[in-house]
Amino acid sequence: MLGSQQQQQNNRGLYEQTYYSRLRFKNEADKLQVGFSFWKGTLKLSVTEIPKSYDNSGAAKVDELAYIHLSPTKALMMSHIVQEYIDDPNKSEPRGVNTGASDVQGLIAIGRENGVPYLVIAKVDANGAFLQQQRFNFNNDYNYDLTFSDIIKLMFSKNYDNTIELKLFKQILKDYASSSNGAFGYATWDIARYEQAKQANTIWKIAEKVGVERSGGSGARSSGSANGSYFNQQKQNTGSSGEFTGMNKPTSGGYSTGDIDELEGEFS
Repeated sequence: MLGSQQQQQNNRGLYEQTYYSRLRFKNEADKLQVGFSFWKGTLKLSVTEIPKSYDNSGAAKVDELAYIHLSPTKALMMSHIVQEYIDDPNKSEPRGVNTGASDVQGLIAIGRENGVPYLVIAKVDANGAFLQQQRFNFNNDYNYDLTFSDIIKLMFSKNYDNTIELKLFKQILKDYASSSNGAFGYATWDIARYEQAKQANTIWKIAEKVGVERSGGSGARSSGSANGSYFNQQKQNTGSSGEFTGMNKPTSGGYSTGDIDELEGEFS
């Protein structure tokens, strides 16, 4: 899903990777395109001219006509606005969100003119003057599927979907906002660790055959349910006095090193 990478430097001198999305909207008539990238925890939208030529590596030099960075909150808000235009083909009043914490604010808005939805990305100063402004028209009567009256003779009619780009736009806004909470990243790591464990086990088998000994660890750990636990041994505990019943009261000593090791073992 993500394309090439580029390093950008922040104010502290540390490098942040830029990840480019493969999603891109092009309006061939206007010679403009909208691209998406992810940098320093934000979603960046940029409007550029469609490149006229590419170098030998397939890259092209393009100048940004307008750009904006969205936080997860503003991206989710914008996705709700885009959904309104998907649901109502007659909606035309421009709606959007502002971004930034300085006097110069970013602005992104969506509207519709003569039935065609458009996107505006701009920067506005403290006096309400545009420092930067660019409009991008989404494609109309451009994306279609086919209905065949005779598939053998290839007799068909076109069914235009003039909301498909809005749906993709809404999806990347929503996906970015959802993934920013870290749940997707954790789930990916959680699944991958089993593959990593199998690879590590294979490596250790090879190492043991050449005489390398393992160091550390407490040996094999038991698996399955905790059959000796308090909750498995007792059918129920109906104590209602507000006191701890049927189990030891907590002590002020906290967890012991052994307790921590056991807990860590359960999740390693």
